[in-house]
Amino acid sequence: MNNPVRYIILGFGFFLIFVVGTILYNIGFFKDAVIEGTQEVTFNGVYKDYVGPYHKVLPLFEEVELAVKNLGNSCSKTYGVYLDDPDEVDADRLRAKIGCIVETEVKDLPEGLKFETVGPAPFLKLSFDGSPAAGPLKVYPKADQWILNQGLPKYEFVLEIYISGPNDEYVTEYYFPVTRKAE
Repeated sequence: MNNPVRYIILGFGFFLIFVVGTILYNIGFFKDAVIEGTQEVTFNGVYKDYVGPYHKVLPLFEEVELAVKNLGNSCSKTYGVYLDDPDEVDADRLRAKIGCIVETEVKDLPEGLKFETVGPAPFLKLSFDGSPAAGPLKVYPKADQWILNQGLPKYEFVLEIYISGPNDEYVTEYYFPVTRKAE
């Protein structure tokens, strides 16, 4: 006689594999990052400084986006400038700038918000059309390899621009500053 517990465990195992596979597929884990080459980047941004674990920045994005919209500006793209390497800095000391890209300079900002113009500066651009949560696993190693192959020094920060489209589709553009080694 067959043991029904074995079938229950086997069924649960298949179910678990299906759920994990579906989640990985939906966040874009099976998609590849696209290297788009180097380009000059310039933009204006309104941002707020952040210190803490990078995976906890979402509420700050929402706060900055709301504040920028309340000032009468659009915020079609948000961005994060991640200033520290999580492999080298304790999570509670990681620094970032979390903000919205704006068309023109914004004055009379509420306390805590700052304005900046980024660039013009040369960056390596990669894009990834999966969830921003999966991006660092797919993008950073590819950028690291490209920078190593070019003989360039390691970047000091990473700029991520988040573009949300219809139907909860996301594209994240990753910009790694590139500078030539002193000859």
